[in-house]
Amino acid sequence: MVKKSCKVDDNNWALRLASDLEDAAKQGNQREVWQKIRILSNKRSKKSTAVRDKSGKLISDPDVQRERWAEHFSELLNPQQDDSDLTVLDGIAGVPSFDYLGDSDGPPTREEIQNALKKLKNHKSPGIDEITNEQLKYGAPGLTKALEILFAKVWDGEVIPEDWSKGIIIVLPKKGDSTYCSNNRGITLRSTASKLFQIIVLGRINKGLESLLRENQCGFRKNRSCIDQIYSLQTIIHKTIEYNIPLYINFIDFKAAFDSIKREFIWKAFSFYGLPAKYIRVLQAFFYNTVSAVRVNGEQSNWFNVESGTGQGDIQGPPVFNVCINLAAYLTEQNKQLSTGAVLLQETPGKPAVSVMDTDYADDMALLDNTKPGLQETTDLLCNYSSLGGLKANAKKTQSMAIGKHITQRPYTEEETLSITVEGCEVEQVSTFTYLGTVFSSDGTMDAELSQRIQKASGAFSQLGKIWNNSHIHLSTKIKIYEAAIFTILTYGSEVWVTTKAQSHRLEAFHQRCLRRILRVRWFHRVTNQSVLEQTGTTSVEAVVAANRIRWLGHMIRMPKERLPRFLLDWNPNHGKRSRGRPRRTWLDSVLDDIRRAVGNTNLTLTDIEGMALDRANWRRIAARRRGRTTHPDAGDSPSDET
Repeated sequence: MVKKSCKVDDNNWALRLASDLEDAAKQGNQREVWQKIRILSNKRSKKSTAVRDKSGKLISDPDVQRERWAEHFSELLNPQQDDSDLTVLDGIAGVPSFDYLGDSDGPPTREEIQNALKKLKNHKSPGIDEITNEQLKYGAPGLTKALEILFAKVWDGEVIPEDWSKGIIIVLPKKGDSTYCSNNRGITLRSTASKLFQIIVLGRINKGLESLLRENQCGFRKNRSCIDQIYSLQTIIHKTIEYNIPLYINFIDFKAAFDSIKREFIWKAFSFYGLPAKYIRVLQAFFYNTVSAVRVNGEQSNWFNVESGTGQGDIQGPPVFNVCINLAAYLTEQNKQLSTGAVLLQETPGKPAVSVMDTDYADDMALLDNTKPGLQETTDLLCNYSSLGGLKANAKKTQSMAIGKHITQRPYTEEETLSITVEGCEVEQVSTFTYLGTVFSSDGTMDAELSQRIQKASGAFSQLGKIWNNSHIHLSTKIKIYEAAIFTILTYGSEVWVTTKAQSHRLEAFHQRCLRRILRVRWFHRVTNQSVLEQTGTTSVEAVVAANRIRWLGHMIRMPKERLPRFLLDWNPNHGKRSRGRPRRTWLDSVLDDIRRAVGNTNLTLTDIEGMALDRANWRRIAARRRGRTTHPDAGDSPSDET
């Protein structure tokens, strides 16, 4: 009787949630929709109930738990640093200075404050002062004037209010057993007013910083994304395989990258790039006498000092980290002796050689070279220069890869074996590596990546089973959830895919399996794939991938010529030699066919298409035509109506 009653209550609870979800979807309240989805999929935030001490023993007392968290983050944010001589950075010339600031050398203006207020996002946790973003954004008319006065005092005095130096660390679990402190990440919450001030100051700095950062770095930069680096690395791999050019890659992993940077190195790096002393002193004010406390289950630990790092979640973290890692990579590039990286074009009369040493997204770095000694030299130099700033490479997580058409798995031949070391420890050599969410294979094929896409999408689809099975949620709502939560996982990175017919069939089979589950259509109903797409108002995976490729091509064509993806678009090595027989199908072959099919012209060349891509509106129409999207089913229809 009790079991039956619990089942009825559980069903009624799910029905109420489904009704609330449907109402939120009709009102366009996406935040409410996703909150209900998380509840229905059992993805509610888990409160920390236990933590282990250094010996691995579980701690159950809440007070002792908080102090254990404080101990962990105190050690993490105050690592033992070696006494590196940073004077090696003094007197190095050749880097342009910040000459863009112009008249922007005074305190934040009212206009800057108003613009910065617009950038604050709603529904964000406040810092120690408990002032939310909404309170500043929609506060009294005189609030902007008060902020202007406060910011002027901070700017002129180069001293910040005490609350601005305090951070509240929120613990978020990573992979693995969350009772171990090391399997958790700390996000620092700061005063909203301090974030507003930093948005203004760092906004000024970023204008000039953009032109000083290396092209190889795409992390935390405007108009750049993971896809830039995924495309660049994939293209280099495919072309070197096609032309039988040796290529070796070392994927560097840094230990606690944002939390371990030496602050003295930060100021040296900014000085190296010519940031005016006034700006450096203002930034330094945010790093003096900083303290943090850990908040666990609503309770706060004791305060502890923070002597290094930028703090994950801090506004100044991304630009500060970019400057530091950029300096280490720049010095590595300038001091290489054995090679310059992966050679894209050899030197010819009147034209210099073109090479790329690395592709980076924040601290995710892939070092490239055509020789093993060259890759080892790059690794050693980068580790040496980054260690000056407190960044230590993690030999256990750093992995290397040799690229070649027939290099698929162990045992590797002597020629294929790399034996790359990091600080004396040999790193693992692998045949597949997940970089920026995409699996790269040593033989350049897509099989491992597509298997991962299907596996991740399948797991996400299973977690939302209560939504697919609920007859009170309309079909149109289910399809919107499917496209937002499942289909995006399946097609992540599809802008750069080069798939075979067999691979496309695998993706389509999974897509159809999900849609048929939502429609409650079984195999014996004998419903065609096209009918399923029409009933759900969706389109095939192949069409979506093609449309994504077209959009990405247009984006690359409109890039400045000096951008790496733009250079690689029509790049062919002037060295190496192709093997006999038909070469593998390239990404450019695929996207050209996509466009020709969309516009109905089989004679289009890349030159023709470059002119078409400059018209953004027309280019979007071409991508939409290739996608061939149909309309969603009527919002009033339910799954039972479809079956």
